[in-house]
Amino acid sequence: MGKISVNYNHFESAAKEIESYIKLQKSEMAKATQEVVSLGTVWQGKDYNQFYKQWNELDDSDSTTVSYQKSLQAYADLLRYTASEYKKAQEKAIDLANKI
Repeated sequence: MGKISVNYNHFESAAKEIESYIKLQKSEMAKATQEVVSLGTVWQGKDYNQFYKQWNELDDSDSTTVSYQKSLQAYADLLRYTASEYKKAQEKAIDLANKI
């Protein structure tokens, strides 16, 4: 019978890295939004209003940016689930081996 060796900690670690990236991306987008708002103090008028509107669309709840963050979070969740399943399988195999 074949042997599969999996270190589920790598899945957990990858999930944490993905979530750290998501957090960083959100933070950077918030900083950029603050900069865009600050621009409004010196750049006024229709051009700025149009730019501000387009910027907000970039970070709306239905934007590509948010969609990307959601897909990354779903992947992190899947990695955690996979880690959990492998951990349970390994614990079960060890338990069965100990009963022999």
